[in-house]
Amino acid sequence: MTYFLMGVIFFLVGVVLAGMYFIYRLLKIIFRFIDEVTLCLDTLDNSYMKIGEILKTPIGMDDPFVRGVLSEINQAQNAVLVVANRLTSDWFTNVSFDEEDDEEEENE
Repeated sequence: MTYFLMGVIFFLVGVVLAGMYFIYRLLKIIFRFIDEVTLCLDTLDNSYMKIGEILKTPIGMDDPFVRGVLSEINQAQNAVLVVANRLTSDWFTNVSFDEEDDEEEENE
C-alpha cells in the first residue's frame, strides 16, 4: 500500500514539474512577444512623427501627382495610428475578450 502511495506521489510531483516547465516556456514566449510588440510600437511612433513632419512642410506647386502623394502619406499616417491604437487598446483596461467582441458586434 505504501509503495502504491509513493508511486502516486512521485507521479503527481512529476506532472506538477512538467506543468511548471511548460508554463515557464510559455511565459518566455509571451515576454518575448511583448518585447517585440513594444519595439514595433516604438518604430510606429517614430514613423508617425516623421510622417507628421513631412506633412507640415509647405508645397509650392499644385501638381496633382504631388497632392496625391501627400494624400497617400496622410492616409499612411492615419493607418499607423489605427494599428498602434488597436495593439494597445486593452492594455490599460480590464475588458475581457468576450465583452470586447460583443462591443464590436454592437458597433457594426
